[in-house]
Amino acid sequence: MSTAEAPTHLIENPLELARQQLRRVGTTFGIDPNLINVLEKCKKAVEVSIPVTMDDGSIEVFRGHRVTHNIARGPSKGGIRYHPAVTRDEVKALAMWMTWKCALMSLPFGGAKGGVVCDPKKLSRGELERLTRGPGRLTPEQLNAVDLATQRITRKLLHAPLKRARELAGSKQGYIYLSAIRELFELDDEL
Repeated sequence: MSTAEAPTHLIENPLELARQQLRRVGTTFGIDPNLINVLEKCKKAVEVSIPVTMDDGSIEVFRGHRVTHNIARGPSKGGIRYHPAVTRDEVKALAMWMTWKCALMSLPFGGAKGGVVCDPKKLSRGELERLTRGPGRLTPEQLNAVDLATQRITRKLLHAPLKRARELAGSKQGYIYLSAIRELFELDDEL
């Protein structure tokens, strides 16, 4: 896989924008520069190839990005963005902003994000399902959700792996965790 970024649809680099915002907040509120230095970096960023069997029987390989920004507050949570020009820096910035949103709302999650380079409007329902089940698998520290340019089907596809959170429901933290998942993803009680 190439490490070069594809041409972007964005006017400015979202990762640089997120870092500038973080530094500005750090200066305004007198936050320790060492903490700012840690929060400017992502814990993990992975580029993956996602082979998908298309309706015509051919196999198309989509490029995907999965970023975990921070898990200090708990498992990371974030959606999967499907867009023809999504970039690694965009996904890193979105993961960083998710960390901040969860912290500001006092949710027990860190920030994560996924991105798949594709045009979901050109995919059939079956192709979208096969694509979603690839990068949408839940890992121990990641909680997936839907994002821009996804359809209702992706919510259902990502809902199934979240059922494993039920295993945690026996503890107080597990109950809070499960309640937060229901609230954040607007899920019904079947979880």
